[in-house]
Amino acid sequence: MGSVDEADHQVLSRDGPTPTHESPTAAFTKAPAEETRVRATEVAASMCTDGARVAAKSLLDMAGRA
Repeated sequence: MGSVDEADHQVLSRDGPTPTHESPTAAFTKAPAEETRVRATEVAASMCTDGARVAAKSLLDMAGRA
């Protein structure tokens, strides 16, 4: 059996409770330390949310210069 097959088997036969839609949320509310939450909030506020528009404008600007 190859390593990919073994990895697939391990994923399919994992022990423990079945993950639910709420599992990641529950983990994230408990896992990070307070300073991690504070920093993540700061970083999130500085993130660009219009990446597609910026990329399109960049392409159009480059095409105009060609």
